[in-house]
Amino acid sequence: MQAPETRFAVLLFTDIVGSTDMKERYGVPAFSAALVTHNRHFERLARECRLTILQNMGDGYFAEAGGIAEALTFALLFQDAMREGPWGKVRLTTRVGIHVGEVSAVAAAGGSGIVAPAADLAARVMSLALGGQILLTRVPFDEARHFIREHPPVSGKAVPALRWLAHGPYRMIGLRPARRSLSST
Repeated sequence: MQAPETRFAVLLFTDIVGSTDMKERYGVPAFSAALVTHNRHFERLARECRLTILQNMGDGYFAEAGGIAEALTFALLFQDAMREGPWGKVRLTTRVGIHVGEVSAVAAAGGSGIVAPAADLAARVMSLALGGQILLTRVPFDEARHFIREHPPVSGKAVPALRWLAHGPYRMIGLRPARRSLSST
């Protein structure tokens, strides 16, 4: 049996913070109006930054970027757009997680078609972020700092300050510790 074809990918997950609570608190029509603003921001910037949307999950997206700097540029512009709105009755905040790794693509109707621990880790990292925050795992964090020195320009605005914060190692629930040996028979 032939092994599935794999490739290296830069993966990005987003999630609207508190979406279930907001639907209950403000009602579905008001939340839906805010969701339209969110989706427009995401999809417009994904086109501009050349991200491939793998899946719209209703309250967030799963996407793939061509490079780490591209993913982070998108995330910074997306978070800026989310701060600006325009918002009506409901103001949404999002969290973003970025990870890189080997993935396998499978044929899937209506799904991402990506199978890999890298996708699982990208989702878990995103779930640790607070609203308005972008979290990266070690490799994208270390690599992006060489290429992204300041926030990308936003028309009509002063460039926001960019701060790189290393939060240290985390232990993720549901992920096994890596084994450090390799053998062949």
